[in-house]
Amino acid sequence: MSKLGWAALCAASVLATAGEAGATVMVATVTGTVVQSARGPSFVYPGDLFGPPDTNITGEAFRADFTFDTTRGTPTSTPTRNIVEGGIATADYFSLSPIISATLQINGHAISYVDGFYGLLYFNPGSQYINIFSETDYNGLHFEGGLGITIHGSALPLNFDAPFAVPASDVSGTYYYNDGQNYERGSLVPTSFSLNPLAVPEPSTWALMIVGAGMIGRSVRQRQGNINRQI
Repeated sequence: MSKLGWAALCAASVLATAGEAGATVMVATVTGTVVQSARGPSFVYPGDLFGPPDTNITGEAFRADFTFDTTRGTPTSTPTRNIVEGGIATADYFSLSPIISATLQINGHAISYVDGFYGLLYFNPGSQYINIFSETDYNGLHFEGGLGITIHGSALPLNFDAPFAVPASDVSGTYYYNDGQNYERGSLVPTSFSLNPLAVPEPSTWALMIVGAGMIGRSVRQRQGNINRQI
């Protein structure tokens, strides 16, 4: 077998192993409409965050995306529930949040709710719910925000090791903002929900890309050598 063949075989083997390990990275996507539930004392509408001031976004479409790694964070497990949390707000200060990214989009405006402050995956099938929650303090600027969804159902798993489906009507969501004087809290009413592994290229695709790059590099080196000999 040629050196390039061995390279492809080795690359595929290594990347296949990496792909299996990466199966713990999941993406939850929720879409639906916004319902304003509370504000005060001086906030006018949630549109202060997701558009021009005084914009009423009740009834507007939203999209929330969570990407999380079930191997990150500090787990606390019992036979009936499983909690994974992390971030500088936890007792284990150096524990990574299981939430890699959490973004809420409304009216073309997107706000991130991840800065390493706090993330939570809470599985409680006995009480028929799962929480996915991310909280941020916006890098210590003295105000905080949170984005979370709750999945309801009678046959929920104790982890996110594999995709599962529930009707959108069994999912609810909320977001909030609080700067110590003003607060805003909005409810999210989903019309769609999905939970799937993070899409990554197949190991064989990565192997072919690596071999292709190697062949290009070899061709460039040979051409450079021919030029040097001609000189």
